[in-house]
Amino acid sequence: MEVRGKGELLGHPRGIYLIFTTEIWERFSYYGMRGLLVLFLSAATIDGGFGWSSARALEIYATYVALVYIAPIIGGYIGDRWLGRKRAVIVGSILMMAGHFAMVVPGVAPAVVGSITNYPVSDLLHESGIELGALSVSTQQLEQMAAYAMHRGWGELPHTSLTLAYLLVSWSFYLALLLIILGTGFFKPNMAIMVGELYEKTDPRREAGYTIYYTGANIGAFVANLVAGTIGEVFGWHLGFSVAGLGMGIGLVVFILGARRTMVGIGERPQRSQVQSAPLNNHERKRVLGILLMSMFTIVFWMGFEQGGGLLNVMVRDSVDRSVLGFDTPVTWFQSLNPMFIFLFAPLFVAMWGALARRKIDLHPTTKYAIALILMASSFLLLIGAQAEVERTGSCSALWLVAVFAVQTAGELAISPVSKSLVSRYAPTRIASPMMGAEFACYAVGAWLAGQVGAWALNSGPKEAFELLLIACLTTAALCLGIRRIVDRLLASSD
Repeated sequence: MEVRGKGELLGHPRGIYLIFTTEIWERFSYYGMRGLLVLFLSAATIDGGFGWSSARALEIYATYVALVYIAPIIGGYIGDRWLGRKRAVIVGSILMMAGHFAMVVPGVAPAVVGSITNYPVSDLLHESGIELGALSVSTQQLEQMAAYAMHRGWGELPHTSLTLAYLLVSWSFYLALLLIILGTGFFKPNMAIMVGELYEKTDPRREAGYTIYYTGANIGAFVANLVAGTIGEVFGWHLGFSVAGLGMGIGLVVFILGARRTMVGIGERPQRSQVQSAPLNNHERKRVLGILLMSMFTIVFWMGFEQGGGLLNVMVRDSVDRSVLGFDTPVTWFQSLNPMFIFLFAPLFVAMWGALARRKIDLHPTTKYAIALILMASSFLLLIGAQAEVERTGSCSALWLVAVFAVQTAGELAISPVSKSLVSRYAPTRIASPMMGAEFACYAVGAWLAGQVGAWALNSGPKEAFELLLIACLTTAALCLGIRRIVDRLLASSD
């Protein structure tokens, strides 16, 4: 069997461990942001937030996550056609690091403008009760700030300085999100495809390799919410965001230094002959259609899964008893449950896939997807029980949420590494990264739908949303099992 990259370690190409390590830091940065975003936006301005409603915060969160997972379509294409996958990962890392550090600007810009103008600009913006984050300052907001300034005896408003400070807060926030979105677009599909490049297409270790890659990602996610999340909640949102940027910087250095030794021949800049390749033939078009068909079934799963960073984050803050021995657990710590369970469960899944491969037992991808959807449905059954307790007593035990994240994580391991392995195995080589981008785009659709469902749930009731998601997951699981023969016909010509 051909060894790709440079050498092996513990039965896998050495490059997989570099990717594993880099993913730890990239996910540290992303999940540090993910765990804090809704909490930051919905926090009162006097507490350093933007003063938005929870429903509005969920909507911007959903849009952000959706764009994060749509961007890989473009980033994958550029990596395939021009940059090469290694360079695309480096560009993406730089953009993400810049984006996380840009999130610090909303916290410091008002103070800087205030020090220049010798006026309490920061105090006025954060204490007057106006919402932050709009793209322009309204007349009503200026009048509200003027009234508050008179009340505090600060004198006449410096309108130009206040407008400048407000716009710096808003525009730097949206610029930061844009940089992270673009950076993730370059990083994710190209890194995921390089995992597949380390293995032969028929290598039975391929799914185990993707599970190793996925484990690294979730170790980073676990640490992010304990470190960046805690710092953000306790010491200031923007300090938490800056810690996330520092993590991305470490990941960038690790990748640049390690790729020279362990990724030889992997993710290189494409040759001109590859760029000018022929159109897809009939067999390749069928395989692309088969991949897209399977990817569509992940949308419902991710619609359920992304409630974790949105609606469930709000639920933990408002309705869960977080007291442990007199200590109120930070909300963001619950975001570490999913990656913690990934870390615990992933070795079991690696062992299970390996044992099945040795016995020549290959569960069909539709079966694995259906199992994942049934597990996701089970998590919403648990949430219905948790919500019933909230309605009876005003709060629910944190154990409900622990169980929910455990079940959802098992479902995630049954679908996410499998779906990425499917793309890397069956996608035509010259469009592998854009096809991985399409896989992420299905996540984007699911994430956007998750935000809409979450915002609706805050207005109509969480129980109804949980019931809807339960039914959607079970129905999709049944449909997934029903298309096995169609998928077989579309993918049959691949190997």
